[in-house]
Formats: sequence, structure tokens, C-alpha cells
Amino acid sequence: MERTYAEYAARQAMELLAIDSPTGFTARAADWVQRAFEELGYTARHTAKGGVLVDLGGRGEGLLLEAHADTLGGMVAEVKNSGRLRLTPLGGMRAENGEAENVRVYTRGGRVLEGTFQLCNASIHVNGQYGDTKRTFDSCEVVLDEDVKSAEETRTLGVEVGDVVCFEPRTRLTASGYIKSRFLDDKLSAGMLLELARRLDRMAALPQNILLVFQPAEETTGGARDLCQTGIFQEYGVEAIFGMHLWPDLPSGVIASRRNEMMSRSCEVSVTITGRSSHIAKAEEGLDALAAGVEFYRRAVALEKELSPDIYRLLKFGRMESGTVRNAVSGKTVLLGSLRAFQDEVFFGLQEGLRAIGRDIEKETGCTVDVHANDGYPAVWNPDELFDRVRNAGVDFEILDKPVMISEDFSWYQRHLPALFFFLGCGPAPALHADDFTFDESILTVGADFWKKIAAKL
Repeated sequence: MERTYAEYAARQAMELLAIDSPTGFTARAADWVQRAFEELGYTARHTAKGGVLVDLGGRGEGLLLEAHADTLGGMVAEVKNSGRLRLTPLGGMRAENGEAENVRVYTRGGRVLEGTFQLCNASIHVNGQYGDTKRTFDSCEVVLDEDVKSAEETRTLGVEVGDVVCFEPRTRLTASGYIKSRFLDDKLSAGMLLELARRLDRMAALPQNILLVFQPAEETTGGARDLCQTGIFQEYGVEAIFGMHLWPDLPSGVIASRRNEMMSRSCEVSVTITGRSSHIAKAEEGLDALAAGVEFYRRAVALEKELSPDIYRLLKFGRMESGTVRNAVSGKTVLLGSLRAFQDEVFFGLQEGLRAIGRDIEKETGCTVDVHANDGYPAVWNPDELFDRVRNAGVDFEILDKPVMISEDFSWYQRHLPALFFFLGCGPAPALHADDFTFDESILTVGADFWKKIAAKL
């Protein structure tokens, strides 16, 4: 029976994986989700922001479970003079992971053109720098499977800047029962929720009204925030929201969570220090951006260490670039890092501390210092009351020892109403989003069983 459940969830996930749906281009995937639940006899509707809301029935105020159906992809950034296409990524798509992959270009006129995403000058026989060239969206391009040799000829096909480019997911089910595909995150959760809906259909009555939401933009802009702004949760009287993510650091099939700090708020930190270059023999004529950068880094490390060790946070710099040659004072230094915390006052306090360091460095060195850091997603913070309510209802799960320093836009729901997030263990497994990520799909039934308990006991 469990094998049958897993096969159903896997089949549904594979159908959804076959639908091109990079973030911002999810209408066909949303239509499929709506039809799939309607075929099970449920009421499903599109939201104003492009998501899908499914009502599983039940009494009283609503409990909500969430997944997303958008994936990664690309967009045409330039039609080159050669007729080939330069792309910009949608979501976190990486050029090196898409190299040599088949793609589909969706024109705004309704045509779908095929091509290949490959390195510019892709012949190893004539390109002496083939192995050394860093794969980026500037060094790679789309070669269309069309007889075009100029920008004009490509545009005649209807291709323009802004057209969406989808990478072949290469979805298949192996003989040993594994799904192999790009973009497993988070369409597998959609399959799990479909299996939950099939199981709940066999229950005579639900003690709570259960809603499922599939949001369309988790990979980029934080689709959860957009859904909250539609007012749809107030319309349905949603009482609480629950979410889950696969987690390779937990044993396969183990479900875990923790109260309060769960997943961090995070942002990228970019520091640009501009000085004045001069020959090293006349160093007094320059403004040393390298020395200023070293001092900025030293003070930033000290800033983070001033906080109590009991406060979960992280401020690290992973890259520093400065200067051009050994015998010249550096005229520019760039530091790239990451800031992560759980309390807003800590997060924004560290941001302001970095800016204050920048102002001090400017006064002391004469260099200009630009510190850039965005707001990021809020931290996922599981509320005590809802956490205890689930535990006291007899729904068992493991307790995480400490929070994790990654982000999730589920946190936007928690800004509007009680919401609880869980991890579903799939380990031992490679890291999430790694090109060799794989796991045992039978654990999807564990997730479906867990949601069924939530639906029945709360």
C-alpha cells in the first residue's frame, strides 16, 4: 500500500516536472495543479497573484499547507549580431549547471523554439581556453535550432529581449524507482500534497477546514508575501499555515522542527572601497584602498564578535578583490559577504554597524566606502503556541538542536498569522540544489502521513 501511495505521488510530481515553469512563467503549471485537484473532486481556484488555492473541505477555520510550483530558468537579455542569444537567469539558475542543455524559447507571439545553451566558441579543438573559461551567462549563449545567422533573422522568428527560456528538466523514473530530474524543488511537495488530498478524500469529515496553496514565485521575489497581500487568507478565515522542506542533514523519513528560531534572515553584503592608485614608489600620492579594505574587514569581524554567543547570527566575507599589479597602490577594493540573523534588531543593527564602519574608514583614509545590503526575507520563527498545540495533539516529530542559517520565504506567512515549518529528512544525501542531489521518493508518503495527522488532530 505504501508503495502504491509513493508511486502516485511520484507520477504526479513527474507530470508537473515536465511542465516548463520558471519563476514568472507559471501559468501552465498553475493550470495543471488546479485540474489535478479538481479531478480528485476538490474545489481549486487561481489567486490574484498567480497561485492556486485548494479547499479540501472540513469544518471551522482553515489550516493551510503550502508548496510552490515555480522553478529556475532564463530570459533573453540580448539578441546578438550572430543571431544567438545571451541570457540572464531567472531565480538561482547557474550557467555551469545548464551548459550543453537543450532549451526552449517561448516567444511572446506564441512560438516555441528549441536550441542549446552552450559555451561561446564551444569547440574544444579550436578554443584553447575551453577548460579555463569561467561559465557565466556572458560567456555562454543559446544557439537556436534554426537557420539564423544575424540578429535580424532571429527577430524574424519572433524572438525578442524578455522572452522566457526553459531548460530541459530531463525527468525520468529509473528502474530502481528513483526520479531523476532538474527542478525537483519544490514540485515534489506538490506531488506529496496531491497524495494527501487523495487520502483525505477517504475521511468522512475533517475537524478543520484544510486549504492547500501553491505560490508562484518562491525562487525570486518571495511569492508568499504577494499571496498575503491578496487578502485570501482572511477571506477563508485561515487559522494557521504549515510548510515543509526536504532536508539532507536529517535521516531519511525523519520529520523535525523547533520552536522560535528555525531559518535565518539573510542578505548579501557588498562593500566597495574606492581610493586613488599611484606607483608604489610614490605611495603618498595615492589613497590605499587595499589597506582600507583590510581595516574594514578587521572591524566588521570585531563588530559581530561583540554580540553575545547566545545570539544566533553570522557575518562572514568570502571574497576580497583589490588592486591590479604588485607595484601600484590599490585604487579599489571589493569585499563580498553574507549577513544572517534571526532577530530583526540584530540583523539591521549589524547592517547599520557596517555602514558606521564605512563612514569611519572614509574619514580616516580619504577613500569612499559604499556598503550595500538588502532586507532579504524575514527569519522563519516558529511560534510557541502553535508549536505546543501540534505537540500536545499527539503529532510526533523530532526537535532540532539548533536553527539553520539559510532562508525561506515561508517567513512572510508568519508575519500575517500563526505558521509552523518542518524539515523532512532525506539523508544521507548531497546538498540541496547540488547537481547530484538524489533521495528515496518513498519518504513522500511520510510527509503525506504527517499532514494527514495535522489535518485530523488539530
